[in-house]
Amino acid sequence: MSSRKAPWPGNCRRQHWIGSWPSLKVPARVWKAAWAGLLEADLTPDLTRITAPTLIVWGERDDMALRAEQEILLRSIPNVRFLIFEGAGHAPHWEEPERFASVVADFVNDRSGSYSRLRSGPVTVAAT
Repeated sequence: MSSRKAPWPGNCRRQHWIGSWPSLKVPARVWKAAWAGLLEADLTPDLTRITAPTLIVWGERDDMALRAEQEILLRSIPNVRFLIFEGAGHAPHWEEPERFASVVADFVNDRSGSYSRLRSGPVTVAAT
């Protein structure tokens, strides 16, 4: 049995949660067309133009957004902070909502600038 948490709230049945996603109502042809455009566009050169403090939250078990892709973001965005959620997959905001909300609130409320000054590399947020 996996120790990985389900990406839906504990008080919801999986079928109810997944069945309520509005994205499931979109026809496959629409998704294919949308993804085709996203996959063709290379916005990497534009990343250096981001000036706002940026927080990237990534789950260490994410098999959709690869670590190598996160490294490109980390190298390209000037004022970035990269947090790795230990044990989380592609949706840490669903898998660990309290922990996610806490780190986002800390980042948003950071008056000292400690997030933006620390560019030494990723920080792992341990599972709770």
